[in-house]
Amino acid sequence: TYTKKLKHNNIYYYGINKNNYFQAKNIEYNKEGITFDLYVNKQYKYNFKLPFYGKHMLLNSLAVISTCYLKNIKLDQIEQKLKTFKGAKRRFKETKILDNIIIDDYAHHPNEIKALVDATKQKYKEKNIIAIFEPHTYSRTKQFYKEISKQLNKIDYSYIMDIYPSREKQKDYEGITSKLIINELKNGEHLNKEEIAKLLKHHNSVLLFMSPNDLTEFENTYKEKYKKLNEL
Repeated sequence: TYTKKLKHNNIYYYGINKNNYFQAKNIEYNKEGITFDLYVNKQYKYNFKLPFYGKHMLLNSLAVISTCYLKNIKLDQIEQKLKTFKGAKRRFKETKILDNIIIDDYAHHPNEIKALVDATKQKYKEKNIIAIFEPHTYSRTKQFYKEISKQLNKIDYSYIMDIYPSREKQKDYEGITSKLIINELKNGEHLNKEEIAKLLKHHNSVLLFMSPNDLTEFENTYKEKYKKLNEL
């Protein structure tokens, strides 16, 4: 957390709480991004408008802004540089396919899924949100299936793939399957890579492909079939 008071000249805390040295106030999340006022040591300094989505990106931006400010870089210059940031690889990677948006993301932990869902809801309020989620490892699924389901229940529909075992073996985790997540969902079902037809019925939607594994081939097959089915 970033809530402690400044206790040493070389330690600066940032965040959204009133006792942060670098504080974001008057925060607005909208489909264009995030707008907020920067206060430094309780003094207003600048109004930032950044093309980012979700609280996690607000805090990431504040970390960069704080560091640059302490290096005496002008705030308008910081803003312009931040606007050129294209994002980390496989984090909220967007592709438009006709009336749908495809987002490829590394998310596989409940906190990452929450951040992705919140960011998607911020940017695409008018669209349905559909998850295609590949659980990663039996041990993580066993520990977090309820928390994962809780986040997926915030969206319109979820497709859960088989668990990717990575270094683990099924025999060591008897009874641990993707059904643990599916059984907790309000709207969801199992999906394998041969069942792309299930995804083709979704229109005016954002499809979240979530896995630490590379789903590019699966995504590309979906894109080709969706375009072929819907283009006149």
